[in-house]
Amino acid sequence: MSYRVENLTKSTLLADRARRAANPVSRALGLMGKKSLAPGNGMIFARAPSIHTCFMRFKIDVLFLDKDMRVIRAVHGLRPWRAAAAASSAYTIELPCGTLRHTRTEPQDEIRFSVNP
Repeated sequence: MSYRVENLTKSTLLADRARRAANPVSRALGLMGKKSLAPGNGMIFARAPSIHTCFMRFKIDVLFLDKDMRVIRAVHGLRPWRAAAAASSAYTIELPCGTLRHTRTEPQDEIRFSVNP
């Protein structure tokens, strides 16, 4: 199943083929082993107040959302072998590098997930 991730505040599409890390294996593996993350793709984590990019080969953009689906932290171009966190995060979204800049996504923006038909 894939999801659309939209920035309602800016009326922009962040991803139209995001996957949800729904089980312990998909949460542990995340994007490790992938060669890249194509535009329109992404990964959604629930209850993940921190992430790491160990064993990854490329930079990513990361959004941390509160329980009301508002951005509490936006990380641009997180490089491999780094970590990022936002203690009060209810959701974390990993996106292709440059997505946040291109869509002008920033803290306080409201985000929505919806299941693709």
